[in-house]
Amino acid sequence: MKLLSHPGVSFFDTRQWATEVGRSHGCIIHFEMHLPIKNTQGIAWLVRCVARWYDERGMCKKERGEGGAWPCSEAATFTGLELNLLNRLDRKLTEEKVDAEQVSAVRLPGF
Repeated sequence: MKLLSHPGVSFFDTRQWATEVGRSHGCIIHFEMHLPIKNTQGIAWLVRCVARWYDERGMCKKERGEGGAWPCSEAATFTGLELNLLNRLDRKLTEEKVDAEQVSAVRLPGF
């Protein structure tokens, strides 16, 4: 993925990559920010990166996601956290796709 020419990662970069990841997996990527939670470092926002597949009526038929708290030591910026979550979700979806392909390639004897 080619990031925009300005320094640092922006929301536009995150949106661009999320669109590409969604297109490659046939889903729509959403970022969600939930009410603050209390953790060991104080108050934090729960941030989720979610892939959703919709049916023809617009109803969500399947969902996969990754989540993390903000602020965190995992990323220096909020958009950095979004990219980390998106990267983890992309790897998870790719692994599921590969596993499904391997299962479908296995043939049971006598069938």
